[in-house]
Amino acid sequence: MRAITGATALKRYALLEAEGRYVPAPGAQPQEVIVKFGAASLTLFTLSDEPIDHWALGSLRADPAAADPKTGHAEALTLMPDADAPERLTIADRDMIAALEEVCPDLRRPPRAPRRRWRRLAWIAAALALAGALSAATPAALRALAMRAPIERTAALGRALAQAAPAALGPEARLCAAPDGVAALDRLARRLTPALDAAPPARLAVVDWPARNAAALPGGWVLILRGLIDAARTPEELAAAVAHELAHAARRAPLDALLRAGGPRESLRLLTGGLPGPAEAPALAQALLRARHDARAEAGADAAALDAFAKAGLPASAMAALLETLARDPGPAPRSHLSRDPEARARAARARAADVIGASPFRPALEDGDWVALRQICD
Repeated sequence: MRAITGATALKRYALLEAEGRYVPAPGAQPQEVIVKFGAASLTLFTLSDEPIDHWALGSLRADPAAADPKTGHAEALTLMPDADAPERLTIADRDMIAALEEVCPDLRRPPRAPRRRWRRLAWIAAALALAGALSAATPAALRALAMRAPIERTAALGRALAQAAPAALGPEARLCAAPDGVAALDRLARRLTPALDAAPPARLAVVDWPARNAAALPGGWVLILRGLIDAARTPEELAAAVAHELAHAARRAPLDALLRAGGPRESLRLLTGGLPGPAEAPALAQALLRARHDARAEAGADAAALDAFAKAGLPASAMAALLETLARDPGPAPRSHLSRDPEARARAARARAADVIGASPFRPALEDGDWVALRQICD
């Protein structure tokens, strides 16, 4: 039988769903979830149909540790959202497994050799030494430890805080997971990641809340509030805000903010693998949404975002337009640090001066259909 094309396969499996077992981090309690096949991602839901997360199809990997050593396969399929992620999702449904095998050509690609083994061992040794003498856990010592924290650890922390953000904002807040909007969000992340040299890849989540804000979370996560999407007049304006937050994330600013929010003992626990519980995670997420950065940090994030826009062939004038919009109308709390900055108009002028596109044509950050879908992600 002739093999069907990837686009045809995606259409064929569009309504497919199955049960699964989700483990958010090593040692965490497994939970039963519903997995739904989307246009560009798998979306994980609780049994009460609340969205948990979405995993881009293009970066999915099968966990080689769960495969049969003789055949390289197992009856059930255990997935990772990407090759370096700590999360695991086990699916036994044969139709879902067959669909993933068909549309994810890199699903069973062998992982890269562990190039950072000695760096990781050094980090573990430093963490153990600091845990043994908590009185030595000065802010400077914790910050140095945070800068060397393994990517998979910070990514698990970022995911946990993204999932806790609705509880930090209010009873009506929720994670947004309209499938077409999630697919558009994934495409925006893939457009920006290469230009920012982001490691790990950018991971974006949207919360249905009217504030015009976004926040960098640990592990390459960016949390976007729906009000910011509403305020952005073009996908490039939203991309500018995301690129700015990803630049903060690359400098480990979210971890620095968490260290300021928590004491030495709590900070050390987070850095060494203990995920925040349901009582503490919302408070930590709120601290990141309200975090302020000094002028030097903002200038550095602006410069990195503008450089990424130049590499991606996007107009820097989009950042200027967004800054001007937020300066005129910052919207409800928690307000973006982009709008609270008294230098916002001066930063907008610098962004316009850095624009290398001008009136020249460019490939948009998102095509029109994706932009419409992203604006409806909370519907």
